[in-house]
Parts: sequence; structure tokens; C-alpha cells
Amino acid sequence: MKKAIAVLCSLVLALGVLCACQKDEPDATTESAANSTESSKTENAEDSSSESTSKKADEPSSKNDETEKPSDESTSESTTEATTEKKTEKKAFPSFEAEDIFGAKVSSKVFSKKKLTVVNVFATWGDSNEVGLKALSQLQKELKNVGFLGIVLDINEGDGVNENALRTAKKLCSAADADYSYLITNDSLTEFCKNIYNVPVTYFVDSDGNIVGDPIVGINSADSWKDIIEQKLAMI
Repeated sequence: MKKAIAVLCSLVLALGVLCACQKDEPDATTESAANSTESSKTENAEDSSSESTSKKADEPSSKNDETEKPSDESTSESTTEATTEKKTEKKAFPSFEAEDIFGAKVSSKVFSKKKLTVVNVFATWGDSNEVGLKALSQLQKELKNVGFLGIVLDINEGDGVNENALRTAKKLCSAADADYSYLITNDSLTEFCKNIYNVPVTYFVDSDGNIVGDPIVGINSADSWKDIIEQKLAMI
């Protein structure tokens, strides 16, 4: 009987020790959940930090995008104004009243009769005058919408009419079969002509008496003159 009670007490004591050990052991499930929660918090913190850094990196770009850019409209207006100003800068051919080599009176009103007038300035001592005048005379017969005019520099050089130069000019006109006027310079043309250093030189004048583009120095074939005249007409 005493042995049975002793055995029973030993079992109760062992059971008590076992229960105590189980209470001291950590709950694996709880610990795993805690670790998972902590890991999740760490990952969220890292994601949040990364997102914040990314936003900061994007901010300068956003500010640059918002930087005020030059207005295309303003640039366009400036270009238009410059172009308009350039177009309005015109140099007028001088107004004149003069006589041609045959004594006929001619004035600058002749420009109003044609959309474009070709004004060929030359001196009788030029070696290639006849060739150059023939090309212009040929075009004068072909281009009915274009006027032609000649100015001979050395017939009147300020001390009266040079008769030799006058006779030479008439021969040139006859040889070239020119059907337009060759003017003798006078006071109304002297100021303009004194600045001419290379002859022959050809100017182009519109119906308002304004010089179109740059003058052409030298002679050309009829075909070359025709191309040049078409370019000048396109500028009017």
C-alpha cells in the first residue's frame, strides 16, 4: 500500500515537472508570426524609404519641366518684323529728265510703263559693248512686259558733249539694232553715275522707280539675262 502511494506521488511530481517545462518553451507558431510581422514592417519601411528617395529624385526634373521656355510666338513675331523691315528698305533710282543720243526727251516716268525696266549703263570705250548690247536688244524684242533703257557715261563728262563718243554711241545702237533709248547724262543723273566705277553695269527698276536687288556688272548672253530678269520679276 505504501509503495503504491509512493509511485502515485512520483507520477504526479513527474507530471508537474513536465507541465512546467512545456510552459517555459516558446511557442514556435507565435515566434514565427512575430518574426513575419517584424520582417513585414522592415520591408514596408524600406519600400517607403525607396519611394521617398525616388520622389526626391524626380522633383528636379519636374521643376526643370516647369521652367519657362522662350515663346515660339515671340520669336516668330521678331522674325516677321525683321523680314518686313528688310522688304521696306528700298533704294530709288534718281528722278531725271534727259535727252537720248538722238535728241528725244526721256524722263523717269518711263519706269511706270513696265513692271520692270532694265537700265544698262556703259561707256563707248568698252571693248565688248556691241556684244552686250545685241543680247539686250534681242530680249527687248522678246519680253514685251519688260522695259529697256541705256545710259552712256562718257558723252557728257561735265565739259560739254563729246562728239566722238556721241558718234560711237549711235554706231553701237545701229549695230545692235536696239529699239530703246540711250540717255546722255546730265545734272539729274550725274550724282548717281559718279558712284559707278565698273562698266557695263545693269540695274533693274520696278514701276515705282525703286531698284530691285543688286546690279549686275559685265555682259551676259541673252539666255543668261533672261534668267536674271525672271529672278528680278519674282522679287517684285
